[in-house]
Amino acid sequence: MGTLIFLLVIAIIVIIYLLVKQKFAKDFQIQKSKRYREKRVMDFIHNAYKIEKIEAIHQKRDHLELIYNRKTLDVKKEQVIFVDEADQENVESKFKLTEDDNKEDMFDNILENTHFYMTKERFDHLMIQSKK
Repeated sequence: MGTLIFLLVIAIIVIIYLLVKQKFAKDFQIQKSKRYREKRVMDFIHNAYKIEKIEAIHQKRDHLELIYNRKTLDVKKEQVIFVDEADQENVESKFKLTEDDNKEDMFDNILENTHFYMTKERFDHLMIQSKK
């Protein structure tokens, strides 16, 4: 009788374990795919929009246009941060996906949370004047 109760308790524990594992495995897979997608988009932004690839900068009233070979990025003035030395120039993203984020808006959200670190000399050299 004791062996039967022991086996019954073990069976209940195994069933609970499998149910919990199944639920968390699905959640883990979803989070893993989101993190992978987020990493791919960040890697794309960091490689495609390097500081060295900027061809010109156009200053608008409330934002800057970073002009690349094939694309122009509209960024806030606060996203361009000046550094002292050329080896500190970098593109850095500080963004984490939440449950509510969808993949269609991921690129724009990551780009909004990306900072472009460049020297003042490079910024002044790339700045183009507005035609008045």
